[in-house]
Formats: sequence, C-alpha cells, structure tokens
Amino acid sequence: MPQVSIVVPVRNRELILGQTLESVRGQTFEDWECIVVDDHSTDGSVAAAHHCAEGDPRFRIVSLPAGKRNGNAARNHGLSLACGQFVNFLDSDDLITRNKLEVQLATFDSNPGLDFVTCRHAIFETHPETDARQLTFAPPASWLDVIWLPSERAPYGGTWCSIGPLWRSEFIRSIGAWDESIEVWQDSELLVRALCCTEKILRLEQILVFVRVGQHPRLSSPNADWGVQRRHAVRTAWKHVRQSGQVTRLRQRMCTLRLYAIAYAYVNSELWKSGLQGWLADCKAIQAGLGWTTLGWVRLVAEHFRPLRPISWLLRPAFRRHRRLLPPALPDLDRIPLESLNLIPVTVT
Repeated sequence: MPQVSIVVPVRNRELILGQTLESVRGQTFEDWECIVVDDHSTDGSVAAAHHCAEGDPRFRIVSLPAGKRNGNAARNHGLSLACGQFVNFLDSDDLITRNKLEVQLATFDSNPGLDFVTCRHAIFETHPETDARQLTFAPPASWLDVIWLPSERAPYGGTWCSIGPLWRSEFIRSIGAWDESIEVWQDSELLVRALCCTEKILRLEQILVFVRVGQHPRLSSPNADWGVQRRHAVRTAWKHVRQSGQVTRLRQRMCTLRLYAIAYAYVNSELWKSGLQGWLADCKAIQAGLGWTTLGWVRLVAEHFRPLRPISWLLRPAFRRHRRLLPPALPDLDRIPLESLNLIPVTVT
C-alpha cells in the first residue's frame, strides 16, 4: 500500500499534462501512487497520460464512469480508488515542488493529530522560473475569517489553493469529500466545510505548489449561469458555517461582500436586474440584515446608472470597513527568487 495517493482530474490537457505528472514523478518522497482520472476528454489527454506513466507502475490511468462529469466527480472517483493513508488532489495544469510530500509528511510525523497540512502557493502563466509570483498572506486568528477575501489579487481568498493540502484520507472521506453539485469555487466550499469540522490543521509558510493562471478565457459579460453557479457555491459554504454554529459578524460581512462582487459583475450588462434579484435573494439567505441589503442595492443601482455613480463613491468606505479587522498583511504579489524554487525541470510547450 502506498503511503500517499495523488489524484489528478483531467479534461483536455494534452499539451501541458506531462509537466504536471513529471512534477509528481520527481518527488523526493517516493512511496506514492498517482491516479489520473480522465473526465471524458476529447483530445489526446489519455494518450499523453499513458506516455508519461510508461514504465512507472505507480501511475494509474482511469476514466470517469459514464453518467458522471466535472472535476469534483473525477476527484471523488479517484479518492474512491485511493489506497494511501494520505491524499493530495492535484489539478492537471499545476505543479508541485520536488519536496512537497516529504515536507508535509514530516509535519504529520511531528504532529500526528493533524487532519491536513497545507502550504502557501504561487501563481504563474508559462513556467515558475520565468514568471511566478507569490501570494503573501498573514495567518489570521481563524482561516474562516478570510476565506472569502474579496480581492482580485487573492483569487483563492486569504487561505490556500485546492492543491496545497495533504489530507489524511480518513478525514476527507468523513466530511463527504467534494460536493459534485458545485462546478465553480468548489475549493472554497470544501475548505469551509473542513474548517467547520476541525481545527487540527497547519499551514506551512513555504511555497510548495504553483498554480497556472490564464488558461481559461474570462467572460467579459457574465451570463446567467455564471452567477447562479457562484452564488450556489458561496451559499452552500455559508450553510456549513451556520450549521456548525460558527457565524460571526466578520464572517457574515466577508461572505456578503463575496456575494456583492457577483452581483456587481452584472451592473454593466443586460442582466443587471438579475444581479439585483440575486443580491436580494442572497442577503435573505445568509440573513445579512435590512441595512446592509439596502446599502448594497442602492450602490448596485447607482453603478448601473452613470449619473448616480457619485452615490456609489460615497458608499464605498462602508464596503471597506472590514479590512481593519483583518490581518495587517493582505494579499500581495511578489517576484519569487529563483534560488527558492524546488521544481522539476519541465519543457515549456
């Protein structure tokens, strides 16, 4: 039985999948299995996976069963096949450092009661050695306080990305693993659910994972489904906070601001009324209060009608007050020194 299982969901990543799997093969800790789960790819992703895995029995290439679809279903299918005491979920376009498993397993050895060990991450577009930037977060009093940090410079909130944690397999199975009804922002929902269930976590202040950005085209004008999916993810996560009895004013405000950002994305589109309706429904669902609901509604209307925008500017400070309660070091992007990298050399395609 391998000690660690690495689950890689794949859909149409033929050109870059090899880089990801090579970062797995090069781990300094070698007692692992890697389960690559194909989510009905229409390109050569499966062939690329078999090519990379050739000669290494630690790799297993499987297909998502018919009737199942999306990344969460692929992750759960891989978890159902995993034999390791620990599991790491790795997206098919990202990279991990050579020593990721070694460092995190050593932390488990020193702290045997932990449910998962995570780390800091950096983002890159082509390759970490040429354009990586690190995201710096000050550890807060509670990670639940910053998980919905509404900032373009913090795409994963003020915590960590989905490939960072090395989970104790028993724990992630006990909390239900990935919610297959959620197609976007599933990372935050899972982390909120986990944080509501345990405080036995540790984030290492080391960059052990690199998240590729810029691979998916962004919607210049969000459609109706765009908002529905994101609102569902946030409201589902908030339900876990409420059911666990861990609601605080700050957490409610941070969640409300994330929902406001979704509604705000519609102010210059033909669907701006849908954004307003969604905002009102969301505030009711998370019990945001009449004052905050009205404040957000007025600002959204003012942003849509240009002559009223000075009203929105006057209300802006109210939307920034929460920052005084957060850790002093908010997300910041910095160039990473090359000597700090511990990566497998890969060919840039």
